[in-house]
Amino acid sequence: MGLFVLHSDSTKVDKELLRRLFVKKGFLPPDEMPMGQARLMFSERPGVPPPTWYRSREGWSLHYVGTLAYRSLGYRAGVKRFLDDFAGDSVDDSELVGSFCAIVFDGSRVRLQTDTAGLCHVFSNREGTVISNSLQAVLSADGRRHTLNRDALLEQLLTGSIAGPDTLFTDIVLLTQDKQRSFRSPTAGFSVADSTAVRNEPCRESFSECVEHQLAVLRKYFDRIRALSEELGTSLGISGGYDSRLLLLLAKEAGLPIFAHTFSSPAHEQEQTVAEELTRYAGVPLSAIPIRTWMHLNDQRLRANMDDALFYWDGRTNMTMGGFNDVNTRAVRIKAMGSAGLGLNGLGGELYRNREHLKSGSLDFGQWFRYLVMGPDCTAAIRDRESTAAVVDRLGRKYARLMGMRQLKSIDRYVARRWYRDVWLPYSAGPRLSAENQLSFALMPFADRTVSSEALCATPLIGTGGAFEAAMIRALDRGAAGITSNYGHAFDHVSLRTRLSDGVKSWVPLGPKLRFHMKKAVSSVSTQYLGNTREPPPGVQEGLRVLKEINLPVNWDVLLSDDVNRDRCYYIAYFLSSFREHLSFDSGGTTEF
Repeated sequence: MGLFVLHSDSTKVDKELLRRLFVKKGFLPPDEMPMGQARLMFSERPGVPPPTWYRSREGWSLHYVGTLAYRSLGYRAGVKRFLDDFAGDSVDDSELVGSFCAIVFDGSRVRLQTDTAGLCHVFSNREGTVISNSLQAVLSADGRRHTLNRDALLEQLLTGSIAGPDTLFTDIVLLTQDKQRSFRSPTAGFSVADSTAVRNEPCRESFSECVEHQLAVLRKYFDRIRALSEELGTSLGISGGYDSRLLLLLAKEAGLPIFAHTFSSPAHEQEQTVAEELTRYAGVPLSAIPIRTWMHLNDQRLRANMDDALFYWDGRTNMTMGGFNDVNTRAVRIKAMGSAGLGLNGLGGELYRNREHLKSGSLDFGQWFRYLVMGPDCTAAIRDRESTAAVVDRLGRKYARLMGMRQLKSIDRYVARRWYRDVWLPYSAGPRLSAENQLSFALMPFADRTVSSEALCATPLIGTGGAFEAAMIRALDRGAAGITSNYGHAFDHVSLRTRLSDGVKSWVPLGPKLRFHMKKAVSSVSTQYLGNTREPPPGVQEGLRVLKEINLPVNWDVLLSDDVNRDRCYYIAYFLSSFREHLSFDSGGTTEF
């Protein structure tokens, strides 16, 4: 929770504009505190009891955004102990859990520390004189016009998100841990924790022993957050799949106070049925939250959703989240939380199964990237082969750097799973966690660095049919495993039919699958448009026009014919339109809206 802007005394910022931005994002007008040569603007969400700051008797202060759990303590005791250890240069990084940015002032200088998984996002302008956990705040703070980053824009349009350190703007950087190490600023420095020591070798135990090992790692994580959960109450979403069921059973076994929710709409009928049966079996209260797509909203409700999502998601998206549908809004998230102060979600649980049906052995990076990272629809929307090759090459080199590898030309299932841990979780799931942390404490247990690193070690035993995660669920509660999922089967065993079906999917090479679905995407353009009878809303139209005038190598008819891609493009267009006074073209001229 919390929103901050840290700026140097010598930097002129538009404080009135920032105060309005704080309020639009759902926070109280910020308090302002001098910190040596810097000033901190900091605010919490109204109505949230736990303060996210602490001052020691020795004169040190700590403010933090996001969720910080330390040494298995509750929120207040954990923060106090963290500051004491920070002052004594004795922070135990292996005891830190969460998605957070801590801002520590010792009376003369400011130091910041973020979580080792890179889930809490912090941004800075090029000079390092404005730092914030809000991209929108850095964009608008100094009154300058910021140049749109064409490569990053194309990355967001085609992959759904932007991997750090890039942002949509050439002079604003996402401070990854690597960037933090070289960060030079008159405002603050970073205390960069070493990555938690984890195993790198593959699991050599038997299948059942490896299942038990993974559960032991997860049980230790839930022990560390128990005190926080007991103080705040815990909300988690239930769908009909693997990950939310595993999350529910782990939370219940740990004795956490749980309030569950699920979404209710014609598209969610099967998931809602599974969620109701599962929570009834587990003895957990369930709230069904009605949601609608933006296409079914009246103009007034749509406008409210647009503005809500614009500031809640901070102008960012991930592959399937961050649009104008009810499910992506701050208002629905508040309903989902109810009276609970801690939210858990199951992103990252995909590491316990072979969701993409990848075969063992070598994979061509280009085919894997186009089929599973961009997807056939976005691949089909690139105008020519040269542009496709350039995107694959540029992002391949970028991902290799983020993963600490020399190159990504020929990969295997393990490297693909490492990409999911090192790129997808921090930079695609990260925006969602950053959004949720604005309203309450929020955690992604399966994305914790220790948990996810141990999950990678199980790669040799992650076969087809979801057998490994099903075995984890079965080991926790065989009765809960026996409840039918929205896949049409239960998890108390993996049927021969499921194994054969998933085996065939992994046997078919990526190349033919990519070509088939690309052809399908192109041929379905006209039929997709027939169902899209609603014009883009005001604000979106102007932004789309500017996007198309930038001359990206994109076939917009193909890109906009897919519902998910269309909604993401509309969101980006609305963000650019809403912040147009802060933007400029590469040529240095102002963006014309």
